[in-house]
Amino acid sequence: MIFYPFFFADKKAIILEKEIQSHISTKERTEHDITKITLDLETLRDQEKDVIISINQNEEGQRINQLDSEIAALEKVKITKHNQNQKYSNLCVELGFFKDPDENQFQQTLNQADELKKLTETDLKDLVTQRDSVIEAYRKLRDLYEIDKNELDSLTRRKTKIPEKNIQIRKLILTHLDLKDSELPFVGELLQIKPEEKR
Repeated sequence: MIFYPFFFADKKAIILEKEIQSHISTKERTEHDITKITLDLETLRDQEKDVIISINQNEEGQRINQLDSEIAALEKVKITKHNQNQKYSNLCVELGFFKDPDENQFQQTLNQADELKKLTETDLKDLVTQRDSVIEAYRKLRDLYEIDKNELDSLTRRKTKIPEKNIQIRKLILTHLDLKDSELPFVGELLQIKPEEKR
């Protein structure tokens, strides 16, 4: 009875040793399988690269690439056309035309647009004429304003109220005749206003 525990422990150790060996063998087989699978995967990747290169180099592959480029270009055209159509629809709504017309409605819209264009061009010409008239009137008023402003500035700077134009004429005469202001006075400068008449 005393030997039973050792006997079972020894048997258990043998069983565990066999199980460990079995696991080691399984691990080695698994590692071997992983290595083989890794090599196979690398081989497949190399084959995939070769296939892609072959596709790109042969006529069918080049045609596929050409078709892909054409599809991409047509997609861009499609987006542009869609945006233009959206813009057209928005303008039609603003102008009171058919938004999504059929062929007859489109022709009708085209005729209406031509009429509207002619009316707009006529209105534009009229507005340009009006604008030019307003600009011309503004320039004339501005010139008159400048003349009046200069005259007013001149009057406020001088003691006499004689117009600037007359003073310029007198200056020319004085310069050509080599005279002084006092030698050629204006009548208005010689007149005296009575103190009770002054404001």
